[in-house]
Amino acid sequence: MKQIDFCNKTRLILAPDEHKKAGKYAAEQGNHVLIVYGGGSLKRSGALDAIETSLSQAGVSFTELGGVKGNPDIGLVRQGSRLCQEQKINVILACGGGSVIDTAKGIAMGALYDGDPWDFFQTGQQPQQALPIGVVLTVPASGSESSSGAVISCTDSNEKVLYGSEKIRPAFCIIDPTLFVTLPPQQTFTGVCDMMSHVLERYFSHEPGCDLTDALCEAVIGTIIRSAKDVQRNPHDLTAWSNLALGANLAHNGTCGLGREADWACHFMEHAVSAFYPSVAHGAGLAVLTPAWMEYVYRENVPEFSRFAHRMMQVPGDEESEEAARAGIQAFRDLLASFGLPASMSDLGITDDSLFEKIAKSATYYDRAPAYCIGNLKKLSWQDVLAILHLAEKTCVQK
Repeated sequence: MKQIDFCNKTRLILAPDEHKKAGKYAAEQGNHVLIVYGGGSLKRSGALDAIETSLSQAGVSFTELGGVKGNPDIGLVRQGSRLCQEQKINVILACGGGSVIDTAKGIAMGALYDGDPWDFFQTGQQPQQALPIGVVLTVPASGSESSSGAVISCTDSNEKVLYGSEKIRPAFCIIDPTLFVTLPPQQTFTGVCDMMSHVLERYFSHEPGCDLTDALCEAVIGTIIRSAKDVQRNPHDLTAWSNLALGANLAHNGTCGLGREADWACHFMEHAVSAFYPSVAHGAGLAVLTPAWMEYVYRENVPEFSRFAHRMMQVPGDEESEEAARAGIQAFRDLLASFGLPASMSDLGITDDSLFEKIAKSATYYDRAPAYCIGNLKKLSWQDVLAILHLAEKTCVQK
């Protein structure tokens, strides 16, 4: 087990109709809020009105910034940063899912920075300060509501960058299951894949002596799968939604990775894919790439993949073997298919491999460091990533 130095400052509030009390929590952070959100669904549902009423009742003024899209772009971060500076906004309230929250995190840094917010993502430099962030979660998926990370794209350069700083970990997040019941199935289950990936990127590791977090990862995955199936059967099951959202939160708030060496190769690969193909949803890309990565690397740690098969995918038996590992990978593919998720690159709308080499080199930062490799379970060069992309054109495990 690796040395642990961990703190998560985010206050988590989980209860039905709690979004109607957002003003109470925001008022503890400041008196002028920038509400960041996506499309019109927040307005149509009445949730935005309820949030704004709550802010007014708490004596908090607010300004709206809508229009966040999937794979959020630096352009809106720049716009929001200027808005905060011009209007002396001192709190950011993200009302949405991962894309909205990550946009809010970029704005929180940019609002107190004299330069271009993209500097943080290009150089990795840490902000001296950032505005406090609150979250009203509307899509349980990314876990960004209590994480220190953000992913922002630059469409002009086909870049999608993961950035991390404790300064952008939200002060509070409201998880209200009543906001989830009208989510489209595709959005629900791409989110499910994302939250499972957050656990698996930490679970598959060579680090010994991690018995507690092994069990935690297995419990979180089990809860996510059971709750997702319950939601699939009954989208109005608030208990299932609460468990699913809590699973997503635990998957990415840092606890599952305590003492472990995380991998993150699948996320690096997917970020590169959706940077070149912005219409690809993050969770959909992971649904295609994660099983292909598993197939490519499982021989690096057959015992770990065997435990994944038996403890997470419920493959019968307890033997540690390549056969068990392959059965677990196939069971994972079958699970994703049962949620209606894509199984191949062509299912993502990527029907030729003309950009595969560029994607592979982008995923491994080839232009900056040609010899750089991603991942930890198996160090992956750009040639390895290229092989995985081609493997992802297939839909079955090779025996």
